[in-house]
Amino acid sequence: MDATKTSGAAAASFVPPQGAPHSAPLGAGGGAGAGGFNIAAAVAAAAAAEPKGFAERPLATWSVDEVCEWLEGVVQLPQHTGSFKQHGIDGFLLSRLVKDDLDDLGEFTGLDKTKVIARRDEAAMVGSGGGRRDPRMSANAYGARLDTD
Repeated sequence: MDATKTSGAAAASFVPPQGAPHSAPLGAGGGAGAGGFNIAAAVAAAAAAEPKGFAERPLATWSVDEVCEWLEGVVQLPQHTGSFKQHGIDGFLLSRLVKDDLDDLGEFTGLDKTKVIARRDEAAMVGSGGGRRDPRMSANAYGARLDTD
C-alpha cells in the first residue's frame, strides 16, 4: 500500500488484488456495508477456498491415489500400492477392510496387516474431527472385527 500526503491529511492509495470484488481501501465506504471491505468475510472466504489435504478429510472421501499415497508414506508399505490400485481401494473401501480382506490384496505379513488396520483407524479418527468417531463410518473402521484372523 502506498501512502501519500493530500492536503495535509494522509490518504491511502489502494490497489486491490487481481480478481478482488471491489476496490475500496480498508475502512473506506462505511465498513462492511455500503461497498466497504469486510476483512472477516474475506478471511473466512479465503479459509474456505483453501483445499484441505486428504489426511484432514474424512477417510471415506479419499481417492485410490490418496489411499496409495497414505499406504506408502504413513504406513510405509509401498510394495502394496500396486495391489491397492489394481483392486480400486479408495477411502470408502479402506474404511471397511478387515484383516482377512488384506489376504486378497497381496502377501501381507501379520504385522503388515496390523499396521494397515491400526493406521487406517487412526486416519478415520483424524478425518472425523479431533478423535471423535464419524457416525457415517461403519463399525469396521473402528476395529469392531479386528480380532479375527
